[in-house]
Amino acid sequence: MSVYQQLFYHGKYDKLLNELLAIQDRSVQETHNLAITRYLITGDSPLPELQKLVDSIKAETLAQTSWPTHPSYALLMYHICLYYFRSSNYQNCIKNLNNIWANIDKIDKVIGLCVSLLTIELAIRTGENENIEKAFNFIQSNFQTPESITSLLASKNIDGQIVKEISQNVQYAKLRYDVSQLINKPMDEEVRNQLEEILSQKEITPDSKNRSPMSIAQVLPLACAALRLGDQMRFQTVLETADDAVNFSILNNRGISELLQKRYSSALLHFTKSLNSRPNNELIYPYHQVAYNLGISLLMKHQPQNAFQFLYPIIPLMSRSPYLWLRLAECIVMYYKDRIQELRKQTQVNSVIAKKLSTESRTFYILPLPDNKLFDQYKTQNSNMTLEFAEKCTRNAITLCGYNPQLNSVRRASELLCSFISLELGDGKRAADMGKTVTADNTVDNQQKFLAKIYSAQGHLMVGESEESSKILSRLLIENDLKKEKDQLIRHALTFARVGMATNDTKRVENQLQKVSDTDQKKPEWVLTNIAFELQRRHVRQAHQILLNYCNSNTE
Repeated sequence: MSVYQQLFYHGKYDKLLNELLAIQDRSVQETHNLAITRYLITGDSPLPELQKLVDSIKAETLAQTSWPTHPSYALLMYHICLYYFRSSNYQNCIKNLNNIWANIDKIDKVIGLCVSLLTIELAIRTGENENIEKAFNFIQSNFQTPESITSLLASKNIDGQIVKEISQNVQYAKLRYDVSQLINKPMDEEVRNQLEEILSQKEITPDSKNRSPMSIAQVLPLACAALRLGDQMRFQTVLETADDAVNFSILNNRGISELLQKRYSSALLHFTKSLNSRPNNELIYPYHQVAYNLGISLLMKHQPQNAFQFLYPIIPLMSRSPYLWLRLAECIVMYYKDRIQELRKQTQVNSVIAKKLSTESRTFYILPLPDNKLFDQYKTQNSNMTLEFAEKCTRNAITLCGYNPQLNSVRRASELLCSFISLELGDGKRAADMGKTVTADNTVDNQQKFLAKIYSAQGHLMVGESEESSKILSRLLIENDLKKEKDQLIRHALTFARVGMATNDTKRVENQLQKVSDTDQKKPEWVLTNIAFELQRRHVRQAHQILLNYCNSNTE
């Protein structure tokens, strides 16, 4: 084993980097090694340097061929594919893999083995199965036993631990692939039976003392199968059999187990440990999945800004995931509501008075700004946590969900959130349309459906369609027993009161405001609506008295 190999396998990348930088006239191989070593230390993309080497090799090749005979060419192409895969640039990864597979007979067996494993990993990750049969056939034809893999890799002076890991990955590649195909199918009796059969092939005793350790390559697919079946007990038991308890994948899955049981602080601890095992600070596959889980945990703990800091950087890696776009929107909306509440406390006299100005003879009250205006007035600089971005996130999620029945709940949640955001941004038509889409789905729960109807009614009211708004609210009153839900009653009544104000239906406004008055006169929303109604009728004294009554009964 060369000095460079020893430094590499022992993780002494800084020393290896200095050794390579000291070389004056570096060969293709040394330049290649330098790019990879720098990447492992800093996370800087090796792609520009690798592509330069590929171009120089092609330029030096005299014969016109799609595959130069240079000894470093195949490894360069593999590393380019690997980087594209890890940075989630699957289109370029597939394009370059197709080129390698077209010339697989010209490639060293070790590189062919690595290409096969990458092809299988790509299929597991994305469902891209174009070369999957070629990959399994290559392994079966060239490595019929685990010993044949060990023997070949050892002959190349590859570190023993790396040899062991590669051998295990090959041994359980088919199991991982089969499980990945099953967990992405809708759960039915056939899928359930197949997952149970996979789990039954390995007897795992609950007794930890008599349990045989399993490799990470075997543990992960079995744990995924148990998780897909919703079997928390077996999921945890399988994870506990891993021969490396501090492996980042095991820590990540332990975090998932805690997250599912709503133990968010414990989940955060596991996810943080998993993320900290990175060789550098770059967020690439598979660590972006850990970052996503960290973001979810923080969101569940009502820390939207911290959650956003983990979710936003992984957009390039998960741009095709509707879940990510929905979570980003949820972070922003949660932050928006918290920020409004905080700003009202900091900048207003109380919930219904923004400012109070007095002279010797008179007192003037300035009513609060709408939520979105207040948010914009005090928004932080260079922040991506804006309602405009949140609205884009929800629309991205809706588009990516399409009409996939498995993503229906994600689509409806995104549409409901988009309806709320559109109201805040003043887009009544979109708010009404999104709300209607949610209410038309009979699978949506009652709470979501109620909010969707309220948002839809408010959207119609915003664009001057008072009659349509009134119809929605009237039907809602018939369909729901609002007396059982105080918050729903208040929200419905105040919305209906605003419809009455828009149509100059004084009787309706008085009736709806009385409903809220009987329930809760301390609601700032009731006070402000009541004041607006009295001012609309030019009853300034009455409006002033309502304001004074609220101030006298509320000390904030």
